[in-house]
Amino acid sequence: FKSHYTTDYTTGKLQTFQTVFAVLFNGCTGIMAGANMSGDLKNPGRAIPIGTLTALGITFVIYSIIMFFASFTVSTDLMLYDYSFLEHINLVPPLVTMGVFAATLSAALSTLIGSSRVLQALAKDDLFGQLLRPFAALSGKKQEPIRAVLLSWFFVQCILLVGELNAIAPIVTMFFLLSYGVVNFACFALTVASAPNFRPTFHFYTWHTALLGFLSCTAVMFFIEPVYATVAFALMLVQFVFVSWRAPVTAWGAVSQALIYHQVRKYLLRLDTRKDHVKFWRPQMLLLVANPRSSYQLMDFINDLKKGGLYVLGNVIVSDYNQQSIDSYRQQLPNWMDFVEYTKLKAFVELTISPTVRLGARGLLMTAGLGGMKPNTIVLGYHDSSLPHEAHGMAETVLSKTSRFAKVFSHEEEAARLRAAAGHFPLLRDNEDNQPLTAEDYVGIIQDSLLLHKNVLILRNFADLVKANFDSSEPSTIDLWPSIQFHSQKTFSVSQISPTSSFGGSSPNDTKLISRDRYDNTYFLILQLGWILHMVPQWKATHKLRIMSVVQEQVQQERDALEGLLKELRLEAEVKIISPLGEQHIYHGHGDSLHLGQATSGEWSKEMNELMRRYSSQARVIFTALPQPPSAEDDPRQFLSCMDELSKLLPPIVMVYGSSNVISTVL
Repeated sequence: FKSHYTTDYTTGKLQTFQTVFAVLFNGCTGIMAGANMSGDLKNPGRAIPIGTLTALGITFVIYSIIMFFASFTVSTDLMLYDYSFLEHINLVPPLVTMGVFAATLSAALSTLIGSSRVLQALAKDDLFGQLLRPFAALSGKKQEPIRAVLLSWFFVQCILLVGELNAIAPIVTMFFLLSYGVVNFACFALTVASAPNFRPTFHFYTWHTALLGFLSCTAVMFFIEPVYATVAFALMLVQFVFVSWRAPVTAWGAVSQALIYHQVRKYLLRLDTRKDHVKFWRPQMLLLVANPRSSYQLMDFINDLKKGGLYVLGNVIVSDYNQQSIDSYRQQLPNWMDFVEYTKLKAFVELTISPTVRLGARGLLMTAGLGGMKPNTIVLGYHDSSLPHEAHGMAETVLSKTSRFAKVFSHEEEAARLRAAAGHFPLLRDNEDNQPLTAEDYVGIIQDSLLLHKNVLILRNFADLVKANFDSSEPSTIDLWPSIQFHSQKTFSVSQISPTSSFGGSSPNDTKLISRDRYDNTYFLILQLGWILHMVPQWKATHKLRIMSVVQEQVQQERDALEGLLKELRLEAEVKIISPLGEQHIYHGHGDSLHLGQATSGEWSKEMNELMRRYSSQARVIFTALPQPPSAEDDPRQFLSCMDELSKLLPPIVMVYGSSNVISTVL
């Protein structure tokens, strides 16, 4: 068994195990021939394993016999310097030439037909889009993939033009080894993912052999030729990324989905809500949407505001629970998911059936999410009787999220899909009286959210917010108005502020908050949300963050206090102190207590609106505090009137109510 590698007499180059293996391995590449032609087999599940194993056995016996007899009958010099040495030891020399011709023709036809079948299947499944779509066609009575055969033949001719078999063989070996390795890895992945429907009929299969096959193929590739192996893996990764990016729907499924499910389930079980800490707080949004036709700007804005957190789109199908409503649910859910996919929203969709919107929203509040991923912030659009309008600028906004490469290949296709997805939703109401959500139910949803200690965001005036119109040459602002609303003339000490107060800290005895007698959960939530929005690249490049504070006196003291707060919170923003002339009902306390103004809720809303119109009329988005939500006994219309006074005639505005602490200063 001593090595006898010498120079190749046709090239004069010294041969090694790697070069010899790379050439000889091409004789074993027919193992996938059956699988490549599975579409033409009557019973591929039975024919492929039996045919493949039988062919392997016969080939092994024949190769072994030839090797055994040749070693006893042929001299070393003859084998080294004459590739046709079998003719010299055969009783009928022409039979060797005929055999070589037949074997070559068989292997060539098998590879050509098999590769064309694979190419036609790839085109049929639309994995590579328009690039391969013409080759999905079948021709003739027998439905043969003539176009795919011709393209495969063209590639074969290009390879043959190299003119040297030993130079071609290592390249071919790389891709065959890669395909065998990937098949083994797919079987291993299905086993690890515990897919119940993966039940191999081969009784000797284990995940150990599948993993060993993948590692062996990979090792041999790099052992033979590291450069070729690297190029082969790079080409495979490019194709994988491209197919994953297009994410076409196929009838055969993707093993990646099984692996993702397995890993997500495992880590969700490890996500323990009892270990939550404010240091790692992030907004987890539940946005209640009536119809995406009119709400896209709202949905896209919350997509920017979630900061890698959970984002759930909730919709209530107002109906009794019956077969008709179930059919409607099944019909609408795919439409919602298509819309989310085509608009590139990183959101989950939750639909529910309920006799009223409030009852359905209450169910979503309590059940949306899974495990440790539950919404902590509820988002609602503004409630009024005005007619909704079709969202404009949707295609432009979606296109602005698309890479330049994707724009070249899928602009028209994506636009058509987007129009089709939006067209599946019900038409917008055309009657002001046909409002399915009453004022009582709307305010009731807010009350239900606060009972569950959820933060509440109310958004208004977002119909004209089109991100495609952002211009870095003309930067705009994100204005934060974290003012505290006061309802009566009193003086509270810190110890008297309850944890559930609209302007209390996270705890009556919390000494960790900065200037703890001045800032509440709503104040900090406004700062946090404004900063999160400003972190989004598209917003950061075209907007600056401003914090507006209203005082009547001690302007410099207020500026120093606010800048000290921002420094400790590590927030970079421009501080703007507003000191209006004349007596106002809105101002901050100083010292160890809060001195409250004499403004009523309606007066506070009106005066805040006037200030925001004066100083933030050109802002892109405004964040401010939500008026104090009413109790169950109060009239909800008064609360809606205060919201209207606060937010009318303004740019897009987010009214915020914080129910929990969201910022920690001890990091």
